[in-house]
Amino acid sequence: MEKRIVSIQDYSSFGGSSGTIFISICSFFNIEPILIPSIIYSSHLGVKRKRIVQKTTSFVKNILESSLGSDVIHIGYFEKDTYKFVKKYMQNNQDKFIILDPILSDNGNLFVTKNKKDIANYKELIQYSSLITPNIYEACLLLNQTYSRTSFSVAKTIASLRNLGAKNILLKGVIEKDHISNYLYYNDKLTCFSYNQIKGNYQGCGDLICSIIACELTNNKTLEESVKFALDYCNEAIQNTSKEKKEYSINYSFGIDKIKNI
Repeated sequence: MEKRIVSIQDYSSFGGSSGTIFISICSFFNIEPILIPSIIYSSHLGVKRKRIVQKTTSFVKNILESSLGSDVIHIGYFEKDTYKFVKKYMQNNQDKFIILDPILSDNGNLFVTKNKKDIANYKELIQYSSLITPNIYEACLLLNQTYSRTSFSVAKTIASLRNLGAKNILLKGVIEKDHISNYLYYNDKLTCFSYNQIKGNYQGCGDLICSIIACELTNNKTLEESVKFALDYCNEAIQNTSKEKKEYSINYSFGIDKIKNI
């Protein structure tokens, strides 16, 4: 049977993030990507040009009512208009591994396209997911907290997210001195993956990480193996991008041979 991954997220025509990354990474792994664009943008928020927006509500509703044939499902950015269809799809696929990436913030503030209702929607979907992958700011938004570097507690944050119904958690982007740490809660164990901090804004890291995790899981790797490979790959992509000074998105194409050899 052909390997497939369903991903519900936005698609940006220009800028190389979100759905573009998902399709590319799946092709690297020789896995069929089933991208369901929750909304279409002419460019992502990091591109300084006028944005054109195309709603896809009816398309999302209709395609999610069909059989899509995937063992792994990824839920990223979606609009409030499509929330009820995404929720129903997750409820009807509880036998699948569902990755929920709550796309809300990357700098402590809500994205301009999001509001408090979106936070509540993501919070409601946590109980239907197998893995959630918030960064530290998104975790605080889900918990109705204000992020403070001096008082932030990984253990308390993980415990609070579990109280919301999270089964497995990848908490990303914890700043610790000159390192960026990512914490995986899995099988009642907390594992830290830490990397040297590289200054800069690297668009698409979260998209890259989730796409690789989904592909690795589809290839029957454990969650810990999948997360480690995804984070290692993303760290190398950041290093390459920092040298190239790429403007709009992270350079993730360097590792095609690396992926094909795993």
